[in-house]
Amino acid sequence: MSYRHQADRLLARLAEEMRTPDLKLDARGALAARLNNTLFSFHYDDRLEALFIQADGGRLDRADPELQDQALEKALKAGFLWQGTAGGVLGLDRDGCFNLAYRLDFPLTRPGEDERDYEDTLLELLPQLAGAAEWARDLGVPIPAGDDD
Repeated sequence: MSYRHQADRLLARLAEEMRTPDLKLDARGALAARLNNTLFSFHYDDRLEALFIQADGGRLDRADPELQDQALEKALKAGFLWQGTAGGVLGLDRDGCFNLAYRLDFPLTRPGEDERDYEDTLLELLPQLAGAAEWARDLGVPIPAGDDD
């Protein structure tokens, strides 16, 4: 059974909440959108019945080894017991950019629970993820406009 309809409904509520144009997954289950000045990528995986959320952070400054070491130490501390990641996982992609990833498994609720209550909790999560991604941007150097698309 596919729970894609729950992912679609959650994104529709997110768009309504953030007063942004419709947020819709494409035919492959993917979507990229800038929310709260943060580039988010969403991907629904039918096989895993999960929505993956990724928020882009800053690029690691490889020109200054001391700053690089400090940034990596802060990132590791933030990831310890998810202190600075809102429950997500902070990592570096192959281009040296910090990324915050979050996995949302479906179904959202157990039988008898109200889906809207759970969706409300998830809607509160996105600003927290945006804040964590903003913090991750501060770990590195800003990604120039146009490099994040």
